This record gives sequence, C-alpha cells and structure tokens, in this order.
Amino acid sequence: MAASGEPGRLWQEEEAAAVVVVGSCMTDLVSLTSRLPKTGETIHGHKFFIGFGGKGANQCVQAARLGAKAAMVCKVGNDSFGNNYIENLKQNHISTEFTYQTRDAATGTASIIVNNEGMCLTNESHHLQQTMRART
Repeated sequence: MAASGEPGRLWQEEEAAAVVVVGSCMTDLVSLTSRLPKTGETIHGHKFFIGFGGKGANQCVQAARLGAKAAMVCKVGNDSFGNNYIENLKQNHISTEFTYQTRDAATGTASIIVNNEGMCLTNESHHLQQTMRART
C-alpha cells in the first residue's frame, strides 16, 4: 500500500499524490425490496444499509487500493455523514487535505431501492458538488 504511518499522514509532505480526484462523496442509503414501488406507493424493504458512494470517491478509493498515492477533492457537510466519509477516506489511505466540510449544506445522499432482480431506483442529492468552489 502506498500509505504509511498514522491515519491522516498518508505519505511524506514533499511527495505529491499520483491520482487526484475531483468529484462527489455521497452517502448511499440502500433499501432492498421484493419489487420497485409504483408512483406514490409505499412498500416495505427487507434489508437496509448505509454505504459510501459517489463516482469520484469510488474511483479514488479503488486507485488507493491498487497502491496509488491518492487525494480526494470534494466538499461534505459538517454532519455525521460528512465526518464518517472523511474517516472512511483516511482508512483507505487517501489524502483529505482538499476535502472540505461546510455548515451551509448537508452531505449528499443517494436513496437507492434495489429489487430482487437487481433493478434499482435512485434519487441523488448532489448540491454540494454543484456549489463547490476554490478556497481562497
């Protein structure tokens, strides 16, 4: 693995990340159901779990797992989902130097419903990615 030492200190200061990803860090709220709901219908799921998602973050994690020195550039909310996401990046040996937290919005979530056939329905909340801007 490219990382060494304590969490948060991922490599020597003078070493740059080989892979830098700018993208979203989403919290996936996944419900497993026997079928997808019809418009306006409420159905009960048989399993629920919370996971780490976001196209950019997924790519960054995979690069780090393959041994690359990786850094994630994103913004998450100053909330439990955001705190958990930053900890997950660190546990995957990803630099969080450019991962910011804001009080202005919640961490993005994706509500995902998956039926027995593997078909899914999503409703993503990704306003943080749209509002992210460089810090000065």
